[in-house]
Amino acid sequence: MKDETQFSPKQDAEAVSVSDMFNNILNEKIKDGAVEKAIEVKVDEFIKRVADDVFSSWGDLSKLMKEKMTEAIMPTAESLGDIPKYHDFVSKRLKLAAQSFYDDKLVEVLDSELKEIMSEVPDVINLSWLVEKIVDVAREDESEGKISLHINKSYSSYWIAIDKESDKSEYQCDFRIGLREDSKTGKLTIFSLKVDGEDCRKSIALGPFYRFEKILYNAYVTNAEFALDKGQFADDYETEWYYD
Repeated sequence: MKDETQFSPKQDAEAVSVSDMFNNILNEKIKDGAVEKAIEVKVDEFIKRVADDVFSSWGDLSKLMKEKMTEAIMPTAESLGDIPKYHDFVSKRLKLAAQSFYDDKLVEVLDSELKEIMSEVPDVINLSWLVEKIVDVAREDESEGKISLHINKSYSSYWIAIDKESDKSEYQCDFRIGLREDSKTGKLTIFSLKVDGEDCRKSIALGPFYRFEKILYNAYVTNAEFALDKGQFADDYETEWYYD
């Protein structure tokens, strides 16, 4: 609402200079407390502004409090030791999962594998049978030829080396079989087997094995009997084939 109070001059403009008029009005305001009131308002605003600055996140008090709280907390934090990192957590979870697999699944897998192995092991593996199988493999590539066969005896053991290619030395052959002779029964069992240079003793499974290779491997892991059924010399076995 517009103030309708009319202004009535208190001083005679003809008798008082502007400078004196200013001084007179100023003195009157000072006497009425206007200046004090204005200063009080400004002081209140100043105090509030200072308090806001002090308690702000960038203020000195905030910085000091942060510093003091850090000093109080750090010794406790240091006593905690290393806090586990994310990759440590993942590693532990993987180990736990692996252990769970071994505990819950490995027995089932091994039982299934052993069942298959036992079902494919004849009572006796004859060397003539093995030679025949390798000849059959070689015959698929050549219409006629001869495989490599070596039989060596060392004390109570035999070493047999076989390869589908001819003229291979004992240590070049794909198959090398170690046989141990029982002193009481005279029976031979496989105690060492290498296939393509791989030692079967160092693996629970090699392969994939198929056909006679799988049967030979199964005979090895079950300690089956192996017989030199045609004789103790390489010439006792049919290692050659001809075009039919």
